[in-house]
Amino acid sequence: MRPPPWRRNPRRRGSLHTLYETGLRYITGAALSTMSSFLVLRGLKRTLTLRMEWHSTTALAIAQVRDGHSAVG
Repeated sequence: MRPPPWRRNPRRRGSLHTLYETGLRYITGAALSTMSSFLVLRGLKRTLTLRMEWHSTTALAIAQVRDGHSAVG
């Protein structure tokens, strides 16, 4: 059995690139490994602000389009 990618390439150790590179192959199963859990949580924390800004922008654009549409009361 091959070791996980972050053990094969020390330059990328602890990066989210590992998850993108390998897909879900190393994080599926009954429970996540310690490293996978850390990487997922870190990625969610770092991108939360950006994701919420994007959601707000998209919701506002949709609301403005619907507000100006004649079929919407």
